[in-house]
Amino acid sequence: MSDWEQFRGDAHALVDWIIDYRKNLEKYPVVPSVGPNDIYNSLPADPPSEPETFEAVLKDVEEKIMPGITHWQSPNFFAFFPANSAPSGLLADLLSGGLGVQGMIWQTSPACTEVEMLMLDWLAKIIDLPAKFLSTSQKGGGVIQGTASEALLVCLLAARDRVLAGLTLPEGHEQVPTNDKIAVYCSDQTHSSCKKAVMISGLPVANLRAISTAQSKGTLLAKDFISTVEADRLQGLFPAFCCVTVGTTGVGATDEIKDIARYCKENNIWCHIDGAYAGSACICPEYRELIAGVEDCNSFNFNPHKWLLANFDCSCLWIDDRKDILRALNITPEYLRNAASESGAVIDYRDWQIPLGRRFRSLKLWFMLRLTGVEKLRAMVRSHVSFAAQFEELVKKDDRFEVPFPRSLGLVTFRLKGDNEINAKLLAAVNLSKQFYLIHTVFDGMYIIRMSIGVYSTQIDHVLACWAHIQSCADALLA
Repeated sequence: MSDWEQFRGDAHALVDWIIDYRKNLEKYPVVPSVGPNDIYNSLPADPPSEPETFEAVLKDVEEKIMPGITHWQSPNFFAFFPANSAPSGLLADLLSGGLGVQGMIWQTSPACTEVEMLMLDWLAKIIDLPAKFLSTSQKGGGVIQGTASEALLVCLLAARDRVLAGLTLPEGHEQVPTNDKIAVYCSDQTHSSCKKAVMISGLPVANLRAISTAQSKGTLLAKDFISTVEADRLQGLFPAFCCVTVGTTGVGATDEIKDIARYCKENNIWCHIDGAYAGSACICPEYRELIAGVEDCNSFNFNPHKWLLANFDCSCLWIDDRKDILRALNITPEYLRNAASESGAVIDYRDWQIPLGRRFRSLKLWFMLRLTGVEKLRAMVRSHVSFAAQFEELVKKDDRFEVPFPRSLGLVTFRLKGDNEINAKLLAAVNLSKQFYLIHTVFDGMYIIRMSIGVYSTQIDHVLACWAHIQSCADALLA
């Protein structure tokens, strides 16, 4: 029997296993009960010298891997933000692996590049991005990154090199700044990837301004950003990059994007929108206002692999001028030279990212949009937002609890009225049963529990059951 005939049978068996797993997710505890090194020690210390059967491998998946799995696709998973995985994306990943495409440049697989160009254009049109972000603009365009962290790093490098090339010097300013004079701006609620990007870029971490939002419910105010920039200028620093967020990880806050972006545009500061989670909601016209001001930004990013159904990894980044990224990231060794690239008529996505190699990830978007359709995606987002609104109202009706921050789409923050210790105990009690999974954040010294609703399979019954469990834990704790 050929390897591929064996694959046919094994693939059928694996697909059946996945379907059975997904149909029975609620039977599993959301969080495993293993300790450190339990999975490692349960597996052989040395690799096999001869082939094993797929049946033996699948048996070990059941007996040794599954006990250590946190079930992110469980409808009772309310931690972090969702990482949805749906049939359309699974099929696309299977096809991508089957084709085995290495799409580093256009020539190594033209379809890989051009489908990605089109899918990013499709998404841009769905969320009504300005035309400058379309590949057809011949200046900007979109690209799939692995994560929002990579997208932010790529944009910071482009912004840094734009400054070091002397392209953003103020009028009358002739001396090009050095690395140690470049300043970067965000809020104290911005994702940690911003600090990591600064570290990787070689810019001084001391020049990263994480502006306090303690007095503005997590929102970076334009006036605070502008005053910080002006103070830095007086100290001889050169403001180069600002990351604004729509839907912060901790409390779901959205920065004053419109006013900040306008100021950045007027002052040649790169403005990047990190919409990793909340950007998905912009497929619904009623939430498009969340990114008002994007027309003045240099780049925008969100993750269809979070709230939509594209499967990890699929982080979409749009830039308004591809020359900025090419200046920072283009290196052309002789073995990559070819007529198509030299002509300038094609996009080589290797120059838009940190690694050289890339998979055919755009198939996930193509399959998702064709097999699901935009309206069904919108309906899913709206249902999750509705579930979160209902949860928020239930919390408000229980006078033992408080909602410290306004609900942000599918994210609700809540806590018992009392000190941090009792809220930490409540969260521990909620998670102890492993029936549900929630996490916390701390804002300005306040311990807060997060309820993040967005898993593909979650329905209102799961949300109501979780709230009943939370109340039961509170009853026991306060007795």
